[in-house]
Amino acid sequence: AKVPLQMKKFGRKVQNFNADIWGARSEKIMKRGLKAKFTENEHLKRELINTFPRILVEASPRDRLWGIGLGAKNEKAHCRLTWRGKNKLGYLLTDIRNEIMEEEGLFH
Repeated sequence: AKVPLQMKKFGRKVQNFNADIWGARSEKIMKRGLKAKFTENEHLKRELINTFPRILVEASPRDRLWGIGLGAKNEKAHCRLTWRGKNKLGYLLTDIRNEIMEEEGLFH
């Protein structure tokens, strides 16, 4: 799938899907996939590293689990205290960026 919405549609077709099991394992699975994505592609890796030292966010007004529950143009998106979502994707990307930087000796 090329876009997250398409991936979600595929996911809904999975037989015997268990939301509790997915909820317990989704972060670990996402982290593994994201780490592969950003370590196997040098351009993406550099783009991710260049975000340092910022905390990354998924600025999606409709996603309160993986995103902040706010759009990028919403002024509340700039303050962590006013986010409406958990920002799991943003925190995973921030952690992965820091891991990559540590592995490459970029942290002092």
